[in-house]
Amino acid sequence: MSEARAVRSRIELLETVRARALELGATREQIDHVAGFTPGYSAKIMGPRQVRRAVHESFFTLLWSLGLSIVVTEDLAATEVVRPHYSRIRPFGCNQFEAKASSGEQAGLNHLQTRISDDLTPSEHDCE
Repeated sequence: MSEARAVRSRIELLETVRARALELGATREQIDHVAGFTPGYSAKIMGPRQVRRAVHESFFTLLWSLGLSIVVTEDLAATEVVRPHYSRIRPFGCNQFEAKASSGEQAGLNHLQTRISDDLTPSEHDCE
């Protein structure tokens, strides 16, 4: 599998993993051995009924055992749809809590914000 493949759902990711296993001629037992899984685990997470769903750590191990990795790129069509929903949100550190916090909550938030290191504090143009 030398070509990149767009994956937009858990099902598409699982289909890609299954296709790679077929391409390599890898049995579920071999995948379990290479990945260091308990016997039968890959069959449970890769099977058609999916007896179990892989947790993040084991899924990345599964990808590694099949010689796969994940590369994340921007989905331009999705960005056009979601961008308007984020335009009203101000970056962290721009006093976004002031309007909704009570005085006691605000004191706690102020204390937390003072603990943020200077390198995480946004510049003035980020808060406009």
